[in-house]
This record gives sequence, structure tokens and C-alpha cells, in this order.
Amino acid sequence: MKILSLTISAGKGHQKAAEAVKEYYIRNNIQVEFEMIDALKYINPIVDKLIIGGYLKSLKRLPNFMESFTTTLKTRML
Repeated sequence: MKILSLTISAGKGHQKAAEAVKEYYIRNNIQVEFEMIDALKYINPIVDKLIIGGYLKSLKRLPNFMESFTTTLKTRML
């Protein structure tokens, strides 16, 4: 079986999820060809720099924004 995981380097969550999938197959002795590609870098490195650069700048300027945002979403969903 072949698995292609498209990730985005913002935040590392996409990469961690892909690594968990790969690890599952390894632990269960399932033969796979696993490749992980940063989709934005692959498609267009300039767009990648703009998006990731904007993401990183927003984290620096609004360090608590994502925490507040996710807390609000969780509260509304419950």
C-alpha cells in the first residue's frame, strides 16, 4: 500500500498527525510506502512563505488569540 500525506508546516499539527498514521502501520507490521509532502511548499514556495510567514507573525502579535478562539469554539459546541 502507498500513502501520501499532504501536510502544511504551520503549527506542526499536520505533521504530527501524519507521523501518527505512519507509526500505526509500523507498529502493526503493515507494509506501506509512506511519503509526507508539505503541500504549500510543493505547490508554490512563494505562497508557502506568505501563508506561513503571516501565520507566524499573527502568533507573535496575538499570542493568546488561538487559545481564546479554540476555547470559544469548544464552549459553543458543548
